[in-house]
Amino acid sequence: MSKQRHLLLIAGFLLMTAPPGIGQVNTAKPGEPVERHLSSDQNFREWSHDSKPTDETKLIKVCRAETVCKMRYREGQTPRTRVRNLVVPLRYEDESTPISDSFTKQVRQALDNLRDKRGVTVRFIGYTDDRPLTDLDESTYGNHLSLSKARAHRVTLEMQKILGLPASAMESDGRGASHPLASNETAQGRRLNRRIEVEFWYDDPLQALPDEPQLCPDDVEETVTRIYDPLWGSIPPLELANGQPIIPPDYAANLRRALTDISDRTNARLRFIGYTKNGRLDRRTASVYGDDIGLSAARARRAMDALMRDPVLSGARSEHEGRGYVQSDDVVNAGFIQGQESFVRVQVVYDERLPLDNYEGVDVTRVSQEVRPKSPYELNVMRITVDGKPIDDPGRSSSDIQRCTDVALDNAKIRFRFDNLESRRRLGVAANPVAVAVSDAGGDPAASVVHFRMYSSYASFIKRAEIRIFEQQQSLQAEPLKIIAVDDAGLAEWHPTAEILAGPARELKYLLRAYDSKGNFDETDARPLRPYREPSPGNVAASDGHSARELLAAYGENDLARQQIPLGSGGSRFRSAAAR
Repeated sequence: MSKQRHLLLIAGFLLMTAPPGIGQVNTAKPGEPVERHLSSDQNFREWSHDSKPTDETKLIKVCRAETVCKMRYREGQTPRTRVRNLVVPLRYEDESTPISDSFTKQVRQALDNLRDKRGVTVRFIGYTDDRPLTDLDESTYGNHLSLSKARAHRVTLEMQKILGLPASAMESDGRGASHPLASNETAQGRRLNRRIEVEFWYDDPLQALPDEPQLCPDDVEETVTRIYDPLWGSIPPLELANGQPIIPPDYAANLRRALTDISDRTNARLRFIGYTKNGRLDRRTASVYGDDIGLSAARARRAMDALMRDPVLSGARSEHEGRGYVQSDDVVNAGFIQGQESFVRVQVVYDERLPLDNYEGVDVTRVSQEVRPKSPYELNVMRITVDGKPIDDPGRSSSDIQRCTDVALDNAKIRFRFDNLESRRRLGVAANPVAVAVSDAGGDPAASVVHFRMYSSYASFIKRAEIRIFEQQQSLQAEPLKIIAVDDAGLAEWHPTAEILAGPARELKYLLRAYDSKGNFDETDARPLRPYREPSPGNVAASDGHSARELLAAYGENDLARQQIPLGSGGSRFRSAAAR
């Protein structure tokens, strides 16, 4: 008894001298917040984060700079506005296609609607399909661009006569096979692409551009061609002798010098424009070239080919077109000038992007500035884009920001890639029974039934499925004997009748075909199925419900024989050469 008493006294003394936290035992349920008290006599080791990065630390500055544009009208330029889609395009098969009355009526109506505008100009723009040119068009025009310009020019001349407008109110241009309205793979699509579009331009002196920067016209594909006039001298036209160009000495060297002057411009090139004298073509010339426009285009191409063979112009780009007997470069101001001599004018030209608001005479100045979000919490340092368009930050992102960020990540050797989470597909099917008795005398239809069950590992990609039954020797590409729809639970039933049997038994086969929402399908291998004749209906063995045990034979199996359904979802992965 004395020993037990001493032990109790020692235990009590230890409890009285122990720190307060040791005697406390707190219990809490999983997930329940609890409070813990640290002992006052516990020592802590001081630690701080070194803000100075080491060589092993990769610092990535996510770019938040974007390019915007300041736009202003050039001095002395009257703002002009373009109006499109007032006239249904003129469709054509060849240069002999007449101008329809409805087309003329629509142009007249549009001009009447714009009668209160100043400086109205009608511009006809030709387009072609992308089919190879005929031998005649190839020898005359050489490419689709020259062909489209020639056809637009013919329409312009004809409409000028029909409408009785002054020459300064008519213009023409061509864009070749660019900007198709439909696919060129079909005859109907090609007919839609062979067209003459009509634009109306007019002066709008009250139109003003905002002082603040605007989004740059990065997404505008249209361009306007500018003619370069060298300060050191003009480029004389090429005279013709019996239809052949007379090329002066150092002519190619001067063209190379002019191209060098504008080497920093977009698509700097040489343009050869053929002109003919205003006279009737003889029968032989008309049969070969068609008209004066075709003849002038052929001569322009001949001059282009002769000059471009000079080694001085090696690598230079060139184009050509014909304008017939209308010998004027500035139709708007000078009108249609008809000359008495044939020649080829050579120009050095380049492209400028058409301003966003479709104004002529506008200077566009690009300015880079930092993006300032309304809230710092809106500053997304990373974005997800689909076909270059951000889906999580559409209002504050730009291609410049994305490009700058990509370069920064690349310099840090961090790689992002798309992971479509592609899975291994499995598709299987089971039937029970595979040998089914069919009675001659009919009777209970439940007695002769085959149950099917499908299994797939990608059910969310499957819109519908069906069981297809064939003869044993029949091709799987042929029309099946029977098609049985599979329900949403993956089950199907077939009730064979005596009519399907021509003898005591029939050797068949079946397979499963699954479709997605776009009509693509996957198929399994064919499996045997054997209905046989049973004279006495009393001896026909009825299947046991859905025969769940036997139908589970397809679970987890993969009998794919043909696959067309694309699988994939979305995700992103990244890896870094310096990742730890």
